Amino acid sequence: MISGAKAAGRFGKEDFLYRRQDNAYLCPAGQTLSYRHTSVENGLTLHRYWTNVCPTCPMKADCTTGKERRVTRWENEDVLEAVQRR
Repeated sequence: MISGAKAAGRFGKEDFLYRRQDNAYLCPAGQTLSYRHTSVENGLTLHRYWTNVCPTCPMKADCTTGKERRVTRWENEDVLEAVQRR
């Protein structure tokens, strides 16, 4: 399934690198999206990441139409990633 951002020609979540040791994402522009908060939606524990640098980023138009790009990570997403690597 293709994300709305990717379908519109912007970066998709797969363009962001998760850095487990930092519990953060690295965006295509080289900025760190830090962990901000956790919520539970429909029984799933979700972690949210973003940076406040987006408004001044020269790549913003290729990334998001919002104030900043937010990335969501499911608490067990590492399991899905391991299966996809196989």
